[in-house]
Amino acid sequence: MAARKLVAVAFIVAGLLATPAAAAHADTTKTALFGPNGGWAQARNGNRTTIGVVNAPWLKVGMDYWNKLAGWNMLAFSSTPQITAKVDRTCLYCALATSTTGVVGAWASPFGSCNVSIARDSRRNARLIAHELGHCIGLQHQLTGVMKPSNAATLPTSFAAFDQSLMVNAGYAATT
Repeated sequence: MAARKLVAVAFIVAGLLATPAAAAHADTTKTALFGPNGGWAQARNGNRTTIGVVNAPWLKVGMDYWNKLAGWNMLAFSSTPQITAKVDRTCLYCALATSTTGVVGAWASPFGSCNVSIARDSRRNARLIAHELGHCIGLQHQLTGVMKPSNAATLPTSFAAFDQSLMVNAGYAATT
């Protein structure tokens, strides 16, 4: 019985690896945003209005990462933030967006606000902070790059090309 399960799992994994979506760096076929209206329209598609972020210094590493890839100061500290943050012992790491049109379908709708919650010990994890801020700009999980779920602490430079393609795909960055 165990051998049949192992063979079945091997076939499933082999099938997943053979799909175009599993191809390494060149995978821009998976939509960057949760939906065509997700994220912040004022910052997308040439509109270029800054997204305000609460002044939590530990978010800066993630803000700098996405701003560099966008090619402009898309995320900036603000006294009237749209993205808030808190240290939360009940949530090791999470981002929760709220929609301007209501809670149902919030990730696929225009964002009204987003909150990043991170455990105290995770405030030094650059990749985790960039990942959660990625959700707050509407990016969904990917098979590689910062938006691939991981608890690794560093932001490898090898992610930059793929993550920039997400920013272009989402409309936050100009075509390179």
